[in-house]
Amino acid sequence: MSWNRIYADISRAVGEVASYNGDEIELFVYPEKFDRLVVGKLVLINCSGPVKVLGIVKELIHAPRHSSFSPLHMTRAEIEKAYPDLSEYHRFSSTIVYTSVLRGEKVSHTRIIVPRLHDLAFIVEDKDLLLRFFMPGGSLDLTFMRYYLKHVDTTTFRDFLITNHDVISKIISNDRNFSEFIKKITIELIKLGKSPEKYLSEISEILTRP
Repeated sequence: MSWNRIYADISRAVGEVASYNGDEIELFVYPEKFDRLVVGKLVLINCSGPVKVLGIVKELIHAPRHSSFSPLHMTRAEIEKAYPDLSEYHRFSSTIVYTSVLRGEKVSHTRIIVPRLHDLAFIVEDKDLLLRFFMPGGSLDLTFMRYYLKHVDTTTFRDFLITNHDVISKIISNDRNFSEFIKKITIELIKLGKSPEKYLSEISEILTRP
């Protein structure tokens, strides 16, 4: 599958850029697409021009548009029947950690462009494309972790591992690749001044070795 098929159909967009602060992108998520987003998912931002932004979902937010909140004491089904337009009064958003860019079919774990407000966001779920994100050029490259790990705790990192379990397990399916994965994660954590122990414990618990 080619990367441009991800954003070729705008009806597949899950939201659009609402703000950007240099490290993180806040998405306005379309209410009907909110359930498709999961912490740890890879998201592509269709910026104008040949370079696109790639980032990883850090958190999801569902809150009232205004500060007040009134309990309804109803089930979800009852709420949707009684108030079919209720989602219009809610804010659905997601924070994305900006880690990489896509130029044509090539992924690079650098940040060389700025996403603009209202640029459309798409979820990347194709396993071949996810493998190419982790292994641009055919070899394991975890330098995107220096951006991602800066902004997440071990719990969010655990969610990332669970979300990407199948792809990562395929990458580390032999001892050499497993050792390389551990080594590169450790290097990025040390560069950030974080203790690797808890993060490596999550890897050991969640990822399946052969």
